[in-house]
Formats: sequence, structure tokens, C-alpha cells
Amino acid sequence: MQWPTYPVLAVLIITAIMQIIYLNVALQHFESRVVVPTQFVTFTISAITGSAILYRDFEDVVAGRVAAFCRVLCQAWTSEHA
Repeated sequence: MQWPTYPVLAVLIITAIMQIIYLNVALQHFESRVVVPTQFVTFTISAITGSAILYRDFEDVVAGRVAAFCRVLCQAWTSEHA
């Protein structure tokens, strides 16, 4: 294995544990019909953004596409909270 494998695994494990902890805390304070969709949208947006960064999809992008991407993210987030 190459050296970046170990830090990536560490980050994945730590963030998975933190996600479970925060999900449990949120479920203690709010109803599941609010928490679960919000968690799903947040996870999906972060996975798409992280994958785009990892595979360097943002390198040759013009400002219009960045604005459109951000607009879609905001629409997804606000439609979830409507």
C-alpha cells in the first residue's frame, strides 16, 4: 500500500464514527422525519463534492459552471428544508 492509504483510512474511520455520534444526538433532539433526509442530502452533497475534488473535476471549470453547481447544491439543500 502507498502512504496516503493510511491517512485516508484514518479519516474515513474517524468521520464514520463522528457521523454516527452526531446522527444519534440529532435523533435524540429532533424527529427522524427531519433528521434522516437532512443527513442523507448532506452526505450525498459531500460525497459528490469530495469525489469531484479527488478526481480533479474542478480544474478546468469556468466560473459559470461553478455558479451552476453551487446553485444546484443550494436548491437541493433548501428543497430539503421546505
